[in-house]
Amino acid sequence: MKISLINIKIFFNIIIVSFVLFFYLYSILFKSLPVGVDKIIFISLFFLIVPFNVQKFYIFMKENSVLYKYFIYLLFLFAYNGLVFSVNLSNDTSLLYSLFLRLTVFYFPIVIILYYIYMKFDSDKFLTVVFNFLVVVISVQSLLGLYSFVNIDFKIWVDSLLPYTGNINETRIERIRGFTNTSGASLSIVQGIGAYIAFLLLNESKSFFIQFFYTILMLINILALLFIGRTGLVLFVFSGTLLILSSLSFKTIKNLFYLLIGLVFLTIFISKISFLLNEQYSYLFYNTILPWALELFTNIYDSGSVSTGSNQELWNMIHFPDNFSTLLYGDGIFERPYTLSDSGYVRYVYAMGIFGVFFLLSSIIYPVVKIQKYKKINPLRYKWLIILVIFIIFIDIKEPFLLKPQVYPILLLILFSYVIEFNLKKKV
Repeated sequence: MKISLINIKIFFNIIIVSFVLFFYLYSILFKSLPVGVDKIIFISLFFLIVPFNVQKFYIFMKENSVLYKYFIYLLFLFAYNGLVFSVNLSNDTSLLYSLFLRLTVFYFPIVIILYYIYMKFDSDKFLTVVFNFLVVVISVQSLLGLYSFVNIDFKIWVDSLLPYTGNINETRIERIRGFTNTSGASLSIVQGIGAYIAFLLLNESKSFFIQFFYTILMLINILALLFIGRTGLVLFVFSGTLLILSSLSFKTIKNLFYLLIGLVFLTIFISKISFLLNEQYSYLFYNTILPWALELFTNIYDSGSVSTGSNQELWNMIHFPDNFSTLLYGDGIFERPYTLSDSGYVRYVYAMGIFGVFFLLSSIIYPVVKIQKYKKINPLRYKWLIILVIFIIFIDIKEPFLLKPQVYPILLLILFSYVIEFNLKKKV
């Protein structure tokens, strides 16, 4: 009886964490609710957990001092941009609002979710537990996305529940969104991180069946990325390749062999996918979706060029202010009509100048530097993190992903999970 009660509690906690992570990471907003589910989760978690665990929560934050120091850093970044906004008498509050969300509905729920996982699950394998939750939740979203492509009734049902907030025309049936409000590059990065996590766990696993499980999850996310966005596909290919090259060993080569076998089966499945689709959808998949998703890779293979239609447009948007004061400090205006660019760094510079960009990037790099000081750090996992952070910082050339409500939460959750994990290792 005791064992069954323990199992029920574990199962209950798994359901709670999975549910919270799914609705929180994807910032899901229902048409019938005045606010997003992520904000409801923030309020609920705060009042259900913190008041009843004040002392334990205080000890948790004290032991993981990087967490509250990071909050102070966010306050400084918010204050700096508030000063720029006030001095320039700007009427564009979009950047300030994004930074305010970082301080509230992003920062606090992540800390509380991680505290809950820390209290309810095996703290000796804290990061592994977090990674497993993430890869399963993200894979579920990928499956829902793929299902929405083959079942138009499901897509219509989702459209009736969730307002669409993406920047891609929602009538384009070849671009899926699953059970979330957005689509495109931001969603693809989250799904790409899911595939990248599965690849890491695959490399760490010793059991063939567990390796097979992570391979399946990885391939599900890769397949979904063909429909969602190629930014996430590039993230997986770029980051996975760097991780392999930086960690060459017999085990890595063996797991690479498993990956190649999985990709062969995925290729065969893609080549025969027409049996799941009607004639119209089959034509759309082979003549529109695949050429678009693999455009970068086919261009590299055919001509050695890394250009695509979208990145050619992007390079035309790279420009910086002529005014030296704006270049250094910004003028508080972040919106695209003023900056005439989608590029994250162009918009950052116009809004908060080079100094502000430095503070923004430092807020991501700071936890990585602190983690590096821990002696019992797992080399493979640290390389995995560095490669991910480098990619996210680089890809902000395309869009301001560091401020996107889909990308920033999962990045911060991973960074904080590393901090907690290596603090635990330090105490052993």
